[in-house]
Amino acid sequence: MSDAPPPGGYEPPQPPQPPPAPGYQPPTYQQPPAQPAYQQPAYQQPAQFQPVNPSGDSGNGCLKAFLIIGGISAVLGVIAVVVIVFFVGSVANEVSTTFEKSFGTAEAADYEVVIDTCTVGDLGALEATGTITNKDDVRHAYSVTVDFFDPANPNIKLGGTTDYSSGLNQSQAESWSVTSFATGDPTEVECKVSDVSYFGT
Repeated sequence: MSDAPPPGGYEPPQPPQPPPAPGYQPPTYQQPPAQPAYQQPAYQQPAQFQPVNPSGDSGNGCLKAFLIIGGISAVLGVIAVVVIVFFVGSVANEVSTTFEKSFGTAEAADYEVVIDTCTVGDLGALEATGTITNKDDVRHAYSVTVDFFDPANPNIKLGGTTDYSSGLNQSQAESWSVTSFATGDPTEVECKVSDVSYFGT
């Protein structure tokens, strides 16, 4: 065999060919399921409000109950006012009585006052002494006012003054004494108790 190259030279060796690719098949698409046809929702009329009308008997019962309660309240209010007025009046009377029994002109039946001496002193002083007795069952202190007059002319007042006792229980007595000064030089004098008043207890 001749080693001479063939005419036109040697053909270069061909590289190995890859195996043939598997047959290409295009993907298949499925039709989406059919959508249900749109239906407009049915319109529903809203429920109508039905007012509740109470029966005539129920209304009359409420009215009667209201009138009864109102009447009872009015009666209780009147009673409360009467009680308050009575209580306030009682307290006011008690306070007034207590005040009158502590101050102010004394009732003649509650005391006994006696003048023991009535003289003109060495220096022309008009002097009187005496006692007062509490005859009331309530404890009292008293003020004793004595006025001095001219015996020759009882309308001429020469002087006057007041003395005070301590608190006296029932039937308890206490001495009092007063001294006053007259204008001029009287030689005789007449004494009179012009006022006796409560002065506390």
